[in-house]
Formats: sequence, C-alpha cells, structure tokens
Amino acid sequence: MIAHLQAQLDVLRLGVRQRGLRRRELVALARLGRTTLTDGGSREGRLAALAVEAAGARGRLTALDEERRVALAQTRADLAAVPRWMAPVVLVRGASARAVLRQRRGLIEKGMHELHLTAGRLAMATATSPAAREVQAIRSELAGAASEGQRRLAGLDARPLPAWVDRAREEGKQFGGAVWTQLRSQLTPKVPALAGMAMGWWITSTYTDSHARSILRSVGIGHGGTHVVSGSTYQAMHFGLPLLAAALCAYVGDRVVRYYRSRES
Repeated sequence: MIAHLQAQLDVLRLGVRQRGLRRRELVALARLGRTTLTDGGSREGRLAALAVEAAGARGRLTALDEERRVALAQTRADLAAVPRWMAPVVLVRGASARAVLRQRRGLIEKGMHELHLTAGRLAMATATSPAAREVQAIRSELAGAASEGQRRLAGLDARPLPAWVDRAREEGKQFGGAVWTQLRSQLTPKVPALAGMAMGWWITSTYTDSHARSILRSVGIGHGGTHVVSGSTYQAMHFGLPLLAAALCAYVGDRVVRYYRSRES
C-alpha cells in the first residue's frame, strides 16, 4: 500500500514537473522568436512576414505609450484647473482612459507573444543559437519526464489515483462551485453600494454648504467637512458622485468577471 501511494505521488510530481517544463519551453520559444524577428538578419518566407507584423505591433505599443503620457498630462492639467469638488470626476475619467489603454496594450502584447512563439517554432528548424539550444534541452527533459510518467502509469495499471479520489475531487469541485455561487450572489451586488456609501462619506467628511458649520469644524467643534460649496453643488455632489462611484465599481467588477471567464474558456 505504501509503495502504491509512493508511486502515485511520483506520478503527480512528474505531472507538475512536465507542466513546469512546458511553460519553460514556451518562454524559451518566445525568446528565440523575439530574437529572430529583431536581430536584423536576413529572413525569408513566413519569418519575413512575421517580422513585418512584429514591427507594426511594436509601433502600436509606442503609440499607446505616447497616448498614455498625453492622458496623464491632461489629467494633471485638469486637476490644477477644476474646482476641488470636481477632482474625483477628473481622477475617475483619467483612470478609465488609462484602463482602456492598458486593455489595448494587453491585446497587442498577447498578439506579439503568439507571433514570437510562431517565429520560435519556425526558427527551431535551422537555429543554432543559445536560445535554440535551451529549447532543445528543455524538450529533452520533457521527453524524459513523459517517458518516466508513462512507466509509472503502466505500473499502476494506468490509474495514478484510486477511483474514490476522482469521486472526491469531483464532489469537491461541485461543493466549491456552490460556495462560490452563494458568495458571489451575496457580495457582488453589495460592492457597488458600498462604493457609493464610501463616496458619500468622503463628501460629507470633506465638504459642507454651511459657513457656520465650516468655522466650527475648523476649530474642532463637531464632525464633518470644512470646505464650503454652494447648496446646489453640495446636493449635486451627494447625488452624482456616489452614483458615479457605484457605476464605476459595477463596471470594473463586470470586466474582471468577463476577463476571468474568457481565460477559463
């Protein structure tokens, strides 16, 4: 029994090692592809076309960096020009613009990674550089680990774990999914509301529409804001800014959920 369990642990350990080797292989291939597309040497066929695509992607990244610099400068200029109570609106607008730029940059970088992988696989046919030798070494390790894993599986009748473990794992996944569903239904709707409450607290603790209260709070009498704004502005802040904070929180939460769902699919 102990030997059987030890063999199962060895199979699991080999599986973890193979996953790590596959990740290292992809990193090494991307490094080889990036070097191949940017070394300035002569290329033919598919590699030449990939080099053109990679150069265009690098140009788009440079343009996005410039857009981000301009957006940040615009946010700083607006913060210096608008009234203080408008500062959260300016900050939210600037953060949203930079988030869009980060999303676009991520898509371009993902496409460049795929280009580098393709170029690396093509270059492996003829490359003799240190990066190519690294890929070959990793593949040799991966082949050895796969062979050892097959040998261990054969000794266990191709069953690395007992049947009850598979059943327990499946039940655990079902239970975890049920717990996550309940947590999400209980917490997700409340997060935007909490964001709106936090914004309302910040407005109340920072601003007031009464000169008398401002003077008293400035000398430590009472609690609340000391910056005086007009009554209409104060009411608009209480209505608009918490609503904006709640909407932004809901939007960000929705984008995060969609992102992780796309990664899982």
